[in-house]
Amino acid sequence: MLAMLLYPKVQAKARAEIDRVIGDDRFPTFANKDSLPYLNAVLLETLRWHPIVPLGVPHRVTQDDVYEGRLIPAGATVFFNAWGILHDERHFPDPMTFNPDRYLETESAVNDDVSPINPWDASFGYGRRVCLGIPVARTGLWIAMATILSAFEIRPKVDPVTKKPIVPKASWVGKTQSTPEPFECDIRPRSKEWADKIREAVADGIRPVKS
Repeated sequence: MLAMLLYPKVQAKARAEIDRVIGDDRFPTFANKDSLPYLNAVLLETLRWHPIVPLGVPHRVTQDDVYEGRLIPAGATVFFNAWGILHDERHFPDPMTFNPDRYLETESAVNDDVSPINPWDASFGYGRRVCLGIPVARTGLWIAMATILSAFEIRPKVDPVTKKPIVPKASWVGKTQSTPEPFECDIRPRSKEWADKIREAVADGIRPVKS
């Protein structure tokens, strides 16, 4: 939400891709994923721009190990610096800027496994202790993002006195787990037709399942 407020051109471009590929009369489905490279790039950039767990989850070394000539003794606690990895200017120029186009230069916008530094890896861990929920996160985050951008417009709040938009700052709270500082925004359906579709989808989602 914060990225879409701060980068309205990205929001508009992602929505335009959805409309061009799917149309503006239905919600996206997983069958559309590979046809929406820019939307996929927006998700990758969301994971990279500000990882929720900047230093990853701590791990303990079970036996002595040597990495690049340096001893890591058994019992040592190690972190992988997700923030440092995902903001390395050698791989991500101008890293503080939210720029999904950086992924469209490779196949990684469609295939999450192509990028030499994959935001999914840096966000969810490496090796045997990688987060087992990655498949759920991939599908859940994608469908949530695609649905929101297809049906809603995300705008800044308007100051009631000056009538100017109140644009939030890109600032976060927390160290081990980092989230944006609280901010206000105006989220509304794109049209009356979309409002009707949203109500219908909500009603269908809470309708009891017949046995």
